[in-house]
Order: sequence, then structure tokens, then C-alpha cells
Amino acid sequence: MLANFSVEQSLMKAKSHLRNGEITEAQHLYETILKKFSNNIRAQQGLEAIQKVNQNTVTKCPPQEVVNQLVNLYNQRKMATVIEQTGAVIEQYPEEAILWNILGASKFQTRELEGAVGAYKKSISLNPNNADVYNNLGVALRDCGKFDEAVEAYRKSISLRPDYAEAYNNMGVALKDQNKLEEAIEAYNKSISLKPNYAEAYNNMGVALNKQGDLERAMDFYKKCISLQPVHAKGHFNMGNALRDQLKLDEAIEYYNKSILLKPNYYEAYKNMGNVLQDKCRFEDALEAYKKTLLFLPNDAGTYNNIGTTYQKMGKLEEAESNFRQAILIKPDFAETRPNLSFTLLSNSKIKEGLEKFEWRWKTSKFLPQLRYFSKPKWDGKTSLSGKRILIWCEQGIGDTLNFSTCVSFVSEKAEHCILECQEKLVPLLKRSFPNIEVKPEDRSKDIKRDDFDFHLPMGSLYKHFLEENTEIPKP
Repeated sequence: MLANFSVEQSLMKAKSHLRNGEITEAQHLYETILKKFSNNIRAQQGLEAIQKVNQNTVTKCPPQEVVNQLVNLYNQRKMATVIEQTGAVIEQYPEEAILWNILGASKFQTRELEGAVGAYKKSISLNPNNADVYNNLGVALRDCGKFDEAVEAYRKSISLRPDYAEAYNNMGVALKDQNKLEEAIEAYNKSISLKPNYAEAYNNMGVALNKQGDLERAMDFYKKCISLQPVHAKGHFNMGNALRDQLKLDEAIEYYNKSILLKPNYYEAYKNMGNVLQDKCRFEDALEAYKKTLLFLPNDAGTYNNIGTTYQKMGKLEEAESNFRQAILIKPDFAETRPNLSFTLLSNSKIKEGLEKFEWRWKTSKFLPQLRYFSKPKWDGKTSLSGKRILIWCEQGIGDTLNFSTCVSFVSEKAEHCILECQEKLVPLLKRSFPNIEVKPEDRSKDIKRDDFDFHLPMGSLYKHFLEENTEIPKP
């Protein structure tokens, strides 16, 4: 080499290699010069600079055995240890993307969702071309309830790896959570086309179709999921749910049992099986299923509510009351439980408290569709009705209207004018019963614009406001 080039030319060539990042070529030239001219200072300095670059490059990356050890701890589910040790390694190698990904995955498993999101984003900032990390970020964002951001992360993952079936499936789940069912189904179809034996995508497709109301097709996808992966506990569970919707209760129980056999701590399966057993009036078996649910989910308000309902049907009112109160203690805003507690209290002669709890009915999915919205206020039972007009409106079935109508005269005596709206077929009867009241068929078409009354009251609240009168004065 030096026969063809002068030392000066060789030094300039080595420097050019360094500028171009050609470290090996530069190192070879410097070493060749030093073999001939061991005291050449510029060659010595150049070689020292290369050694420093190599040392810095090495220190940017942790030893592979360290990474392997963290992965092994993760696979052993020792998440606290992984988080602690990964944090320590990151202090030494803060620019290593894989460490941040491991930290994110570990925090996700311990449900430190915001921490997981932050770690994944740091990993992406260091290596923006890793499709797996974008997919992981999407999963964490979805569990945070940030569905739009999750979908965007999945799209980025897919742009980096167009055949990423798992990312398409996960995107489908996030879209389904947003009730974008057509888009979710499209994503699941893409996932299945890329990976025809992907059992999880078939199961999720079934869930989306079921949510669309296409129960038969949903069941076909659940069956396909189970045929591909007979140990897919969630597939058996969802098939059980579909069979319950078809009132095939015995078959539903079989599938719930299969899902529990595959996943012994599957509390959702125990809970739903308890509901089916309650439907079949197998109350003792239902209680056993609910109590197993509580072994794995001890603070589940819904299960305590279901236990209370079961005891209520068995006529064990004290036990029912106790469980309803426990459900409310765990979840004070659990609207569904309070009307259940109300019925139990009323059945157990605890009338005043029972009627108070009954007012929670308007926050339940059963009663909310019947709620009417007026510009005028609801009567509180205390404000004087002297010189005022009041509208009393039916809210439930014909039998309830007749029942509650026994209190209507108590209101009409206090008001200047009383309007009673009821089912059309009851108008002639109630007109004869209450000649001093304006009885009309129910009409919700102009509720918000109405101005023919000063206060309104749903019929179900009459007993609460006239409890004393109703118990002391003979019914009309």
C-alpha cells in the first residue's frame, strides 16, 4: 500500500474513510502506516480516535445476555423484578429502544397503563421502524380508552409491516369498542385473509357480528374459532353467551363449563353461568356459581347484585338486602342495584326507604327510555300546588298505571288543575273514576315545548309523596 502512496497520501485517505464512516478501512490504513513508521504521531492519534469510537459504540448497547435475562424474567411473569432491573439497565443504556419496549410490556402487565404508553413512545422515538412496538402501543392505548390513538398506532404498525395479521385484529377490537362495527369487520376480514388459521380473529369477528345483531353468523365464527383452537376459552364463553340469547340454556351451561375447564379462574364464565342457572330457577346452583366468581373477583358489585336477585327470588329477603347493600357499598353509583334493593325493602315492609330507593330507576337501562323531558320542573312533593297546574304521566304498564292511580286524587286536591296522561285504552275508565281530573292519552311528541302545566310527576313517584295518606285513608 505504502509503495504506491506516500505516508501523507495514506493519512489523507484514512481521514477520508473516517469522514465517510468507513471505520474498518481507516483502521487498516493507520495500522499499516504504524507497522512501517511506529512513531508516526498522526497515525497513532487516528487509531486512538477509532478505538474511542468503537468503545462508545459498544457502550451504547447492553450485552445480549443482559437483554436475554430480562426477557427470561418477563416470560417467568416476574414483572416487578423486570421493571426494577430494566430501569437500572436503562440508566446505563438510555438510548436502547429494546429496553424501553421491555419496560413498556412489563408495565402493561402490571396495569401501569400510562407508564407503558410512555415507555413504548420512548422506544419508538429511538427506533421508529419497529412494527411490534407500534402494535404494543396500540394495545396499551386501547386499554386506556384512547381508541382513536390506538387505531392510529395500529395503522402505523401495518404501514411498516403490511402482512401484520395481529395488528389488523387488534385494530378491529379498537374499532369495535368505538361501535364502528363495519370497519371492525373489515379489519378482522383482512386479518383472517393474512392468517387463515387465526382463531382469535374468528372469535372477535363473532363478537362484532353479535353486536350487529347477526347471531347466526356470529355463532359460525365462534365455531370456527373453537375448531381451530379447541382450548380457546373465550370462544367457548362467547358461544355460551350466544346460546343463552337463543334461550338454549342447557347448551349454554355446557359451553360455560368448557371455558372454565380451560381457564379455571374465568370469573366472567362463572358469573354468566350463574345468570343462566338463575333463569332456569336453579337458585342454589346459581349462588354457587356467583360465589365462585367472588373467589376471583371479590369486589364485583354486579355479582353481589346477582346474588341479591337470586335470594330475592328465593324469598330470602334479609339475605337479598344484605347483598344489594354490599353491591352499593362497593359501587355507590350502581344504579341497577338500588331499584332491586327497593323491591326487597318494599317486600319486607320497609316502605319509606324502599320508595326512596325506587327513585333510582331513572338511572337504569330499563327505565331510562321511558323518561320524559319537559321544560317545567318535576314536583318535589313539598312545593305548594295552590293555584298551580300539574301533569301526572304514566311510566310503566297498564297494571302499574291502575295501581299508582289510587294516589292521583291526593294530588288533584292540592292543585288548581290536574292532567293525567295514561295509556289510550285506560282513558275511558280513568275519566269515569276521576271526573275532576283531565284524563288524556299519552303524547310525547311535544314534551319539551309544552306549557300547559307548572309541574310534572311520573306516576311511580306518587306513593313516595303520599305514603302517609295512602296508608291511612281507604283507597278510592
